[in-house]
Order: sequence, then C-alpha cells, then structure tokens
Amino acid sequence: TLKKNLLDLVELRHIIQKAQVFFETAEALSHQQSAQATAVLGEEARGLLGEEEKGPEQPRLMFVAGVIAREKLLRFEQILWRACRGNVFVQQTEIDEPLKDPSTGECVFKNVFVLFFQRDQLRLRVKRICDGFRATLYECPATAAKRREMALAITGRIDDLNMVLHQTQDHSLAQLEDIACQIEKWKQQVIKIKAIYHTMNKFNLDVTDRCLIAECWCPVDDLDDIQQVLMRGTETNGGPVPSILHRITSCEEPPTYMKTNRFTKGFQAIVDAYGIALYKEVNPALYTIIMFPFLFAVMFGDAGHGLILSLLTFAMILREKKLANSKAGGELFSIIFNGRYIIFLMGLFSIYTGLIYNDIFSKSFNIFGSRWNTSYQGVVTHTDGKQAPVTYVEQVQGEETITILPNLASQTGNPYLFGLDPRYIQVLLVVLAVVCVPWMLAVKPLYLFIKNKRVKRVRLPLYVFHITSNIQTLHSINLVH
Repeated sequence: TLKKNLLDLVELRHIIQKAQVFFETAEALSHQQSAQATAVLGEEARGLLGEEEKGPEQPRLMFVAGVIAREKLLRFEQILWRACRGNVFVQQTEIDEPLKDPSTGECVFKNVFVLFFQRDQLRLRVKRICDGFRATLYECPATAAKRREMALAITGRIDDLNMVLHQTQDHSLAQLEDIACQIEKWKQQVIKIKAIYHTMNKFNLDVTDRCLIAECWCPVDDLDDIQQVLMRGTETNGGPVPSILHRITSCEEPPTYMKTNRFTKGFQAIVDAYGIALYKEVNPALYTIIMFPFLFAVMFGDAGHGLILSLLTFAMILREKKLANSKAGGELFSIIFNGRYIIFLMGLFSIYTGLIYNDIFSKSFNIFGSRWNTSYQGVVTHTDGKQAPVTYVEQVQGEETITILPNLASQTGNPYLFGLDPRYIQVLLVVLAVVCVPWMLAVKPLYLFIKNKRVKRVRLPLYVFHITSNIQTLHSINLVH
C-alpha cells in the first residue's frame, strides 16, 4: 500500500510539472494572439471585440490529466480522435525515468497527457476510454498558484513516504538476517518434529489406553545406545514413568541395514541402485570400493585428466565440512560433491593406467622407453619368392618386404616398470570364475532354500512408552539425540 501511494504521488508530481508547461504555453500563445489582433484592428476592432465579449458566454474549456503506458499512447490517441470526432486536443510528454509497478515489480515507461475539450458530454466518453486503456487519471488544479501549492505538498509527502519505506526496509532486512541465522536450526527442528509425529502415528494403544506400544527393528550393537537415549529423554522431560525397551522373538525376515560413513556412502548408493542384499548376506559395496574405480580407469586410462579429477575432488575433501552446508552450485555440484571419494579414487587409478598406457591428455608419450632390441637378423622375400637373410636395420630397395622373426628378438630387463604381468591377472580371474560360478548356480540356491525352512529367526526389539508422560519424552529424544 505504501509503494502504491508513493507511485501515485510520483505520477501526480510529474503531471503537475508537465501540465504547468502546457498551461503556460497555452496562456502565452493566447496573450500573443490577443496582442496581435489588437495591434492590427486598432481601436474600432477593440470596440467590436468588447461588444462581443459582452455578448453570449463562450463555452468553458475543460481538461483531464493522467498517465498512460508509453506503448499504448499511439492507439490511445487514435481511439480518442475517432470516438470524439476530433473534438479533443491531446498534449503529451514523456516521463524520463521508468516507474516501478508495486504489484509486479517491473519498471514501466509512461507518458503524461492532458486532454482538452469543451463539452461535458465528452468528459464521460474520455474517462471511459482512459479506463479501457488502464490510464490513471488525477485531479490537477486549473490555476498556477494551486498547482505550485500542490507540488510543494506532494514533494513533502513523497519525502515522508520514502523515509518510512527506507526504515521499513532496514527493519525487514535486519529481521531477515536474524531469521537467516536461525533458518537451518528451525528447519532441522521442523523435520524432526514431523518425523516424530509420522512415527507416533504408527504406534498402537494398549488395552488401558494409557501406553503407546511400538515395534521396530534396530541393530543389536545399538541397543545400549538406544537405552541410554531413552533414559536421557525421560530425565530431560522429567517423566515419572521410564520408557521400556524389550526384545521379543519374531519370525519375520529382518530388513537389511548397511552401516556407512562419508567414505563408503557413495559406493553403497551405487550398489543399492542395482539391488539391496538380503539380511546377513555379504555386502558387495566393500569390493566395489576398489573394483569400480579400477574398471573405470581401465576404460579411461589418461594420466592428465586423472590428475585433474584427483586434485579437484581432493580440494572438496579438504573443505567438505564447509561445502556440505553450502547450498550453492545446484544439483550438478551436489551430485559431484556426494561422489567426491569415488571420483578421487577414479582419478588416482586413471593416473596409474594412464602411465601404463603412456597416455597423458589424449597424447601418447614414450615415458619409459622400449625394452625390446630390434637390431636382429631377419629374412627378405623377393618378388620371385626367394628368401635371403638381411639385417632389419638395412635399407631395402624396390618391392621387397621384410619378415620379422620374433624368435630372434632380444629383451633387455623387465618389460613392466611397475604393475603386474597380465598373465598372472588372467590366472587369478580364471580361479575366481571357477570358484564363484558353481557357488552362484548351485550352492547358493541350496543355501537359501535351507535357510527359508528355519522357523526361528532373529529377535525383534520392542519399545513401550507411557502415553501421558513419555510422548513428550519422544520429542526430547528426537530433538536432543
């Protein structure tokens, strides 16, 4: 509302300033025409004009002032000319500075217009046309003294509104800064409270309607921690009846819980995308920590690009606490940051395989040199089919071709500066295949079949809460722990 009032006052000030120029120009032109008529006609004409002035009263000139958007001005003038049959005189000028619309926040260029006409019937028609073009009309005094007085009053009101708006903006900014410091804390509290009520909706009432009973799964290693949290929640709330934690027997299949940390979280997410292991099965995420980055490096194999990946992700790892709380970067940065440890290992393995491939930034480099001696004796085949011994380094003329004999080649030193000979890796992979394939096809299905026949499963922990005092304990547990 204050911004709308300020916009109205600014538009009215522009109307008064521009209209003052219109009226002064019109008065000066009228006086000039009267003086010229008096000088030309003389005393007789002056007498005749005096008689005419004493005759019937001339129609009074009326006007309407307002502002309109600049892009609508041309159509506005055309409609006025056609609807009023040319009986409306239009004076308009541009407002130099754009005016900000308080409803949309956009800056709009506008023009000031003054419409002059002589009949009251045209006033209603002109106002309807102005309403159709969303032009804003304002009351403008007819005399110069009243216009100057109104201009001074409007200037004072504009200054007062600007001061109020600045103070309001400063106060709002200070409050928003305070809110910004607390917004993350409030957000966490709201999420926890929402989770509390979502969990409490799954509770059941006992026969006395005084206790809440909930059954849930939890890791056995965390039972002592859960008991301590329940006790601390009861002490914090001051409840007279403590919460009871009891383990019961269940025949249901327990859900799979994989405990992760910030390093293994990304690898576990990759494995879970393919499928979650059953209860008490081996977690394959442990093996993907090495195999996934290494297989990527076998495909990628570039030491230069691997170095860039390693340096970028290593910088993220060093500043992970600060970057974890930052919301900048968008979704793409969030994906890269969550997989920083995976990309870091992929970069390190890419450096390793890139050095083996002699590939840096997609350029081949002979970093370690060759281990083969190519200056050995070979045979040359002539066009007639005859063969003759020749040294490989000799220049052979004509269409003769050289056949290299591998059994005559010589090797100096170990051909691999670092790493393992591929033949050993091949043997290892064959052994793993011989062991794993029968296990997957025969032993594991038999093991699962026998396991499903067992009646007794694992035990299920049970929480029992007192409804009158320990509902508040639930809030204390979730908000504190």
